[in-house]
Amino acid sequence: MKKMDIKSYWRRRDKKLLIQGKVSYLNPDEIERQSILTSLIEAKKYAKGKLLDMGCGSKPYELIFSDVVDKYVGIDLPPSKSTSKSENRADVYGSVLDLPFESESFDTVLSTQVLEHVPEPKRMLEEAYRVLKKGGYLNINCSDDLGLAWNS
Repeated sequence: MKKMDIKSYWRRRDKKLLIQGKVSYLNPDEIERQSILTSLIEAKKYAKGKLLDMGCGSKPYELIFSDVVDKYVGIDLPPSKSTSKSENRADVYGSVLDLPFESESFDTVLSTQVLEHVPEPKRMLEEAYRVLKKGGYLNINCSDDLGLAWNS
């Protein structure tokens, strides 16, 4: 009898559920993602054109927006010794505090679970606003671990 690879099982199962707009509550690592996912599915109606995912990591939300945006660009810090390349699928490596993009170059800017981790949240928001085209949409999701609730 072949031994089951639990991580592979959950990855396959979660990918199918993600496409359906659901996350498995049986997987303890995914419980928090359900509220994020619900918020992103609601925000999908505002996404358009060229989308920037600030702090994209493995780009877990690219599938949600792939049918409504022309291009999905992810930026994140370069992989370190503690992260594998498969966990970081950024198109561009850099800091969300100093985005390497021209002003007004994105129609949609997305950031999920990043703002609460940066040392200068105001600067990150200023950078997001700088690269956002007039009439574009900014979607920020973050935990309220610091007693703050940020959602735009």
